[in-house]
Amino acid sequence: MSLLLPPSIALYVKRENAGDTVTLSACFAPNAMVRDEGRTYAGLAAITAWKAETKQKYHHTIMPLTVAH
Repeated sequence: MSLLLPPSIALYVKRENAGDTVTLSACFAPNAMVRDEGRTYAGLAAITAWKAETKQKYHHTIMPLTVAH
């Protein structure tokens, strides 16, 4: 099944699945905050480090299942 994702979400999925943790931070606003596994990551540097850590820890990929507008 192929979904028509908004461009920003499609870019995030592409970079996430490629393991591109350096440019993945460009998908977030400079003052973004992410909450994951009971922790909060604030700002692009923290988000980049979090993505690198989770990619190394889990070796995961993501696949959108549905889109709602």
